Order: sequence, then structure tokens, then C-alpha cells
Amino acid sequence: MTLEEVWNELKKRIKPDTQVQTWTADQGYGEDKFIVVAIKGGFVHVVSAGDEKTQKIPEGDFAKVLGLWDSYADGKLPLAKVAAETKFPSHVVSILHALERG
Repeated sequence: MTLEEVWNELKKRIKPDTQVQTWTADQGYGEDKFIVVAIKGGFVHVVSAGDEKTQKIPEGDFAKVLGLWDSYADGKLPLAKVAAETKFPSHVVSILHALERG
């Protein structure tokens, strides 16, 4: 998917206050969840469980991770490589995985 396709899917399918379960390619689903509060202004706004502060994930982070996505999702690339591209690696890969699964 292109960034534009991902962004359109995000806005269409992940409504405000949607809970997303954390996921990584090497460990699968984790116990933690976070809430997508909004998708606006070029950011995905999320709140993690037990955290009152909203984190803003830039659209550009999704673009960087998309370039690595196939290798990461296939288990050929560690999460550390994704973390080099975004401060929010588990959030970004969890959201992309949720989109991919439908």
C-alpha cells in the first residue's frame, strides 16, 4: 500500500476511540492496548493504557515504516530497525497490522 492508501484506510476504518491491541512480528499480540483518539492534521493521536498524555505519531513515520513493512511483517527485519525510523514503533506496526487484517 502507498502512504496515501494507508492514510485513507486509517481515516475510513479506524474511528476515534478505537482500541488497538499491540502486535509485533516476532511476538504476535501483546497484552497491551492503546486507543486511537483521532487522525487529523497529519498525525495519528494515540493514548496508551494508563497514560493520560496523547502522543502524536506523524504521517511521515508511517511512510518510513511502510518502506520496511513487508520485510518486517515477514519476520526478516527486527523491530529495532523499525525503531530507527519512528519513536513509536509498536504503535505504528500495530496499526499497520490492524489495517492489513481488516
